[in-house]
Amino acid sequence: MLDLSRILKFKNKKGQAFSTFQLLIAAVVALALLGVLLPIIMRNVDIGGDPSQAAQSLLKTQINNPGTLAFTDPVTFSAKNNSLSASGIANDTGLDRQQIVFSINGLDDAFSNVGETAITYDKTDKGKYMIGILCDRDKASLNDSIDSYMGANKIMFGSTDIVYQEGDETVTNCVIFPKRSQ
Repeated sequence: MLDLSRILKFKNKKGQAFSTFQLLIAAVVALALLGVLLPIIMRNVDIGGDPSQAAQSLLKTQINNPGTLAFTDPVTFSAKNNSLSASGIANDTGLDRQQIVFSINGLDDAFSNVGETAITYDKTDKGKYMIGILCDRDKASLNDSIDSYMGANKIMFGSTDIVYQEGDETVTNCVIFPKRSQ
């Protein structure tokens, strides 16, 4: 007669090391799957970017596209990320801070101007906005571009005329403004 208990005990003793190895392989496979799925999941979660970095990145592109209005992806303004400054955004773009003008775009309840050099988000709760940037070769061309966008696309660049800082009239100038994200 065949004694199965000996065979099973023998397999169990030999299989203990093998089961540990199987557990190790399962853990490695699980981590690999997590590494693949996590970026997909995080891409679909709407966290919102840093306003200063998004504005600086778009500004580098807009300098070479005079007269063209473009917006960043939605960014989140909060108590921590609550301002945009000309000197911070102009860094590494080739522009001087005097070449950047801010407009609060009629969002008087959410933003306030800090002179002509910065805007500050005044609310305590988080807000999603896109940052619009319009650049042109000189101040006169920029004013013409602003007029054309205000009429055609109903984009508002603030309730008053844009006040430029002192500086050369014939260099590239840019207007930066927030717009509510849908």
